[in-house]
Amino acid sequence: MANCEINGEFTDQIPKWDRKTKADGNEMGDVIEKLINNDVNLRNREELMTGERQATFSAAGWGDGPPYTQVVQVEGMKDTYKPIPMFVDDGTDEADSKSRKKSYGCISHFDSAEGSVTATCRFKKPTADCTVNFKGV
Repeated sequence: MANCEINGEFTDQIPKWDRKTKADGNEMGDVIEKLINNDVNLRNREELMTGERQATFSAAGWGDGPPYTQVVQVEGMKDTYKPIPMFVDDGTDEADSKSRKKSYGCISHFDSAEGSVTATCRFKKPTADCTVNFKGV
């Protein structure tokens, strides 16, 4: 493995070895290198899917619109990530929880960027703070 170049790139183009395969170390090493990189790629994906980050979108932070947008800093976020958003019910009582969930319901979609997430509300401006957990960061 010390002679393999590990770059984490995934490929499904791995040649099959059979009795006709030359026992050439370099040729066989290329196949092993591809398998190792597939393993590294899958391990990286698994680690990515287990990461979670939280962000709070404040009622006062929404821009003029529609659409209404708000950018919140999220440490570790990259523009290539497609995180799964989940509402966090951190209300202090039933009425607060209800208003926070209603505000979360106004959000149409999220866009990731380097170190931040942009929430977009296409039609209605949220009236309460809402906390969102992003899985896959």
